[in-house]
Amino acid sequence: MSCHLTIPERGVARPSGFTAVLRRRLRAVARLFRDWRHRRLLAALSEAQLRDIGLGPGDVMREVLRPVWEPVDWEELQRIRRRRARTELETGIGPRPHRWKKPREGGDQERRR
Repeated sequence: MSCHLTIPERGVARPSGFTAVLRRRLRAVARLFRDWRHRRLLAALSEAQLRDIGLGPGDVMREVLRPVWEPVDWEELQRIRRRRARTELETGIGPRPHRWKKPREGGDQERRR
């Protein structure tokens, strides 16, 4: 169990032996936790929020259902966003508008009376 530093050809000191293995394992666990958290945050977005960033519920579900050990594929999500934006520009059909409730006449003051 050696914990000395070795100097590779590039001149960068790197830990070797047990320390290096421990660091790699800790980074892997941290990456798993980070990706799990990102998937949960993506799944928590509403349909309107997804539409704002150019994704659909199916895109997010595909990402959320991937195994935990596979990293989040941000490049694929970016390609989906670009493809969807390009299609909207070419067809002239934009995303569906938000559904806002029509405000009541008189607003809050009418309810307080």
